[in-house]
Amino acid sequence: MKLNKLFAMLFIATAAMFTTSCSDDGDDLTWNSGNDAVVSLPSEYVTKETKGMINIPVYCTGDRNGLVKVNVEVEDYVAPGCEAAVEDTHYRMTSKYVNINPDNGEGYLELILVDDQIENETRTFKINITSVEHGTMGTPSTCIVKIKDNESDPYDRMAGAWTVHGYYYSSGSWVEEEWGIQMDTYDEGEEGYYEMLEFTSLDDGGYIDVTGYLLFDYDESTKKATADLYCGGYLGGTYGTYYDIYVYTVSGGYITTGTIDGEVSSDGNTITFGDEGAAVYLAAYTAGTSTFLGYWSYYIIDKIYR
Repeated sequence: MKLNKLFAMLFIATAAMFTTSCSDDGDDLTWNSGNDAVVSLPSEYVTKETKGMINIPVYCTGDRNGLVKVNVEVEDYVAPGCEAAVEDTHYRMTSKYVNINPDNGEGYLELILVDDQIENETRTFKINITSVEHGTMGTPSTCIVKIKDNESDPYDRMAGAWTVHGYYYSSGSWVEEEWGIQMDTYDEGEEGYYEMLEFTSLDDGGYIDVTGYLLFDYDESTKKATADLYCGGYLGGTYGTYYDIYVYTVSGGYITTGTIDGEVSSDGNTITFGDEGAAVYLAAYTAGTSTFLGYWSYYIIDKIYR
């Protein structure tokens, strides 16, 4: 799940900062001694505020026999038609330098973005290379970062943290429950953009992460959106190397593939699945085979909300 990924990324970032801070004296590092290393940035980097952590490349060309250290600072900047991105409010850099390995053509600056769920213009700021150690500063040495808002767009605003409300079947009765999910959109140009949403996880058990898919549609004339739950069989879910998990719905007492109509509220914060809800049946098969073993879980989702 994305929440677990975020904790993992924060751990990695913290570990990275600890490691690099312990290496500042350079005693345990081999630095480049040649004269050919040239460092630059992309002139522009465009992202969305829902991306969580991003990596902005720092390019390094030329022959090298050791590490090159690149130091950067951020600068307030408002591009035409945009507004300012404020450090530690709209984004945070995990480190303001990067050591580039001689075997790699680039290093990365890590930034954590904040989704404030407030409709706003695209926010911008600059990253400037301030110095290069064991190398030379090239051009561009400034990168304009543009953080696009997602609240103003019917599709993009679907991304973020949501809660599933429903009932699972246990020992002959239905038990109410909720669990958190992370909804993700596709980027423009990707297959699935403005057509599909994906979220983790479709199962709350904690043993498996089954990616769920919603088929998205927006009617510009009525300003209404739909998000139909896709139950298409095997969608990549597994339990270790033992089972493949298939996603079905239930109709007329039988499991089947299909979609379940979902209606998005006018404020974009609730998806409902009619009076009967969405019946989801997760079935277990022997991994890599068509051998049906039985149901993993069976539940009804009546809404997804935030």
